[in-house]
Amino acid sequence: MLKLMKYEFIHSYRTFLMSFAAFLIGCIIMPYVMDGFLSKLPFISVIFGLGFAVLLMGIAIALFVSIFMNFNRSVFEKPGYLTLTLPVSTTELIVAKVLTAVIWLIIAGIVLIAGFILMMIVTSFKMEALTVSSLMSAVTEIAGSFMYYMVHYPLDFIGNMIYILGNLFITVGSIYFALTLAHSKWVRKHQMVFAILGYLVLNLIIGWIALTVFGDYISSHTMFYGFYYIVFGLLLSGLTVYLIDHHIEIE
Repeated sequence: MLKLMKYEFIHSYRTFLMSFAAFLIGCIIMPYVMDGFLSKLPFISVIFGLGFAVLLMGIAIALFVSIFMNFNRSVFEKPGYLTLTLPVSTTELIVAKVLTAVIWLIIAGIVLIAGFILMMIVTSFKMEALTVSSLMSAVTEIAGSFMYYMVHYPLDFIGNMIYILGNLFITVGSIYFALTLAHSKWVRKHQMVFAILGYLVLNLIIGWIALTVFGDYISSHTMFYGFYYIVFGLLLSGLTVYLIDHHIEIE
């Protein structure tokens, strides 16, 4: 299992690391772009501002597309013949792919948060509104608040973590299931279109069931929502294994 995950990381790390590096560099230079010599050229500043927003959306899209395309290429195209003949079970293969994708999504979330924090720090230093000592004090205070929250509200913290993991698992599980279903014997044409539409419809159905069961009170049912999404993610992963073993057609 660990070897499978290692190969998955090796296969996909370039795509993700390039996107993360571009985003973090953009976070550093953006304060200077928006308030430097380009500030006298509003049109160019607007372009750079839009470019930063596009970069942010681009990372989210890149993550989705990378997960989508990596799975499609490694299982249903020519490399799929090698992938599916590895001396491992289909279950192990799918579990490794799901866990790897979830880990990349977690790293992406950390990078996005770090990027915004970095941009605020650079902006504050540039405006001389922040010093090293005040930065360290702020970091200490934030860390203390976080530890206080974990210690005094452990159920809320655990519930939020389960909710986040549940969303990640359902995202990856629904992508893999939709793609696998699109390559089954029941779909002959426009497989990628079917996979994308299937993913969207599947998430709408899952969301509708969640609202029907739990209502609109997500804040008071985060743990239940999380377990609900984890269960659905595992179910979809299991169905993906079944379809691969019995009903897929590799190009």
